[in-house]
Amino acid sequence: MTEAPRFCPLCDDGNVCIQIFRQSGYMCLPFDVGALFAANGSADRVRYLDWSPWSGQALPTPQDCGDGGLPLCGGVCGPCSPGATCTGRSPIHPYGFCVPSSWSGCTRSKPGCATGNKCIIFTDPGDAQAVADDNGLCIPAAECDALGAGYPGGAACVGG
Repeated sequence: MTEAPRFCPLCDDGNVCIQIFRQSGYMCLPFDVGALFAANGSADRVRYLDWSPWSGQALPTPQDCGDGGLPLCGGVCGPCSPGATCTGRSPIHPYGFCVPSSWSGCTRSKPGCATGNKCIIFTDPGDAQAVADDNGLCIPAAECDALGAGYPGGAACVGG
């Protein structure tokens, strides 16, 4: 790893969110570190970038770049433009999307995004939805609306 880990939720494609110490925040770390945590009894402290719990499944490799209402990223898809990060890919969400690196966090109950932005929340199964609801990303409103309507695997756009 060439740079210090960042706090989740905004992690580069190919990483996972890991709670290194119990009662601490989640950090962005390489996928293989998630596998190491899981192999040593701490799978409950590993989450994919959409906040779904670790299942051990590899990230999917779609054969095309899909259509989420805007360009998607990750796997075979092109990279994000400078100043943006590709995040969100998991076994449930086969594609990532580009988020401005000057992001801010939000929640379903209190979106609180700046004017012109809305809160994107991943759709996750079961109890994982509560975690996703508390870890949204403020992104430009038009992009949020497009993802909320067409993101493969599901997402909700709230606020605004």
